[in-house]
Amino acid sequence: MDGNFKVQEFFSLSRNTTFKIQAEFSGKKHYFFLKQGRKQEANSFIKNEYMFHHIYSEDLQEEYAIEVLWFDSKKQILVYEMPVDYVGVELFLLRNDGFFGAAGKLLGNIQNTLKIKAQARTYFKNFRPELLSKNGLMKEVERLKNLPSKALRDLAVRLEAMQNDFFHIPWNNEESIIHGDLKYNNFIIKAVSNVPGEFVFSSLKLTDWEFCCIGDSCWDAAFFISSFLDQSYYYGGNNAFYLSRLEILGYLDIFMEAYFNIRNTEYDKIILWDKVLRLSAVCSISNYILSIENYPQKDSKIMKRRLEEAIKILLSKDLDSDYFKRMIVYERGW
Repeated sequence: MDGNFKVQEFFSLSRNTTFKIQAEFSGKKHYFFLKQGRKQEANSFIKNEYMFHHIYSEDLQEEYAIEVLWFDSKKQILVYEMPVDYVGVELFLLRNDGFFGAAGKLLGNIQNTLKIKAQARTYFKNFRPELLSKNGLMKEVERLKNLPSKALRDLAVRLEAMQNDFFHIPWNNEESIIHGDLKYNNFIIKAVSNVPGEFVFSSLKLTDWEFCCIGDSCWDAAFFISSFLDQSYYYGGNNAFYLSRLEILGYLDIFMEAYFNIRNTEYDKIILWDKVLRLSAVCSISNYILSIENYPQKDSKIMKRRLEEAIKILLSKDLDSDYFKRMIVYERGW
């Protein structure tokens, strides 16, 4: 390197500090990201991401993820190179069904590829949602009953009455490596050279494996669905994605179809649809608790409507691959 480099971006989030570095050598531009945790807990996540790439570097094909170049174990700094022609997925791209189909296909391909290795078993934690275990659920119920929020105390009573609906959701403790934070902005996409606003949706990559762990493969799909459904009741372009509820339902149907069309599994896909939808409800209920506990002023009618939808999913007896289609018909009043 000839020393010709500059910091192009700097951003500091609650968990990490990240530098985007532009460098030029051998006549070519290169973009590097340097990421360091701001707290001790965040440092463990940085190491987690490094270990994922270290263990699975030979398994992950180039089109699935980006390569980690260097890790400073003492200072907990992770360095990886961003492909020059790739950019982060921006909100406007969510108005294209190509993204949702490509995201579902990519997740299915990754889960088909990654097998749990012995080294992964010794390092990564096993994950299981607290609400799916009897001890975890009852502990959470008792905790919520003693909080100042009436909304959460009332929810505790309902969760206790619904405990069997949680326990009946199957969970495979050691089925897959889970990304753990499958949100739209953890994808990057290839931009078409010299054509502004044009992208190759078939060339998505998944980044930020800080929260990866071992557990049930359906959780990542459920997490992705929940992140959109949690915003779907904010009308008039006021949600985080500037999409209407009908748009979100339609796009999630595309995501799920693409995911299950490519996912290799021994299980009946109708059963897996049911499972993913129920797990998305578990995720949304957990998010509701966290939001109300940390930001009591958020206890709005909109959030309560989303909570009721999640509970309705858990209590439903007929969840299948037509769920989102039925919801679209219902929302339109047909």
